Amino acid sequence: MKNNNWLKYSGYILLIAALIYLDGYVEKQQYIYQRETFNLSFVYFAISMIIKISIGLLLGLEYIIKEIRKEGNWKINLSKIILMVIPSLYFSMSYLFMYLYNDNLIYRILTYPGFIFIQNGSGFVFVFQLVLGYSLITSFYKQSKGIKKETIT
Repeated sequence: MKNNNWLKYSGYILLIAALIYLDGYVEKQQYIYQRETFNLSFVYFAISMIIKISIGLLLGLEYIIKEIRKEGNWKINLSKIILMVIPSLYFSMSYLFMYLYNDNLIYRILTYPGFIFIQNGSGFVFVFQLVLGYSLITSFYKQSKGIKKETIT
């Protein structure tokens, strides 16, 4: 059993390292494309975003595998979706919003919080993309048919 854990976590870290390397390669290609054409590429931003969200999904993979093995009905943690996934998705897309820039007032109001964060550095986008992947995969759980989830009243 212990050897199995060593193998499993070695696989996880190798996959995460490979995804980080792939993301670095995509960023390098984005830089080359931008230097040659003076344009930003939506495709590179989207691929990089998917890679980082995949890392978050990978971090929550062990949880979802345990849930799959359980008996019961699938449920969605709606509060987690609303309070974690949706805001993380919004901030994860800050670079894409920058790419799709529009001078429309509604667009400016909706994208303003993301631009405030970008002015202070871009590291937050990476963190929100990881949080998005992890929160998304851990928002699903199985509830046993005979046991009702406790609610706070």
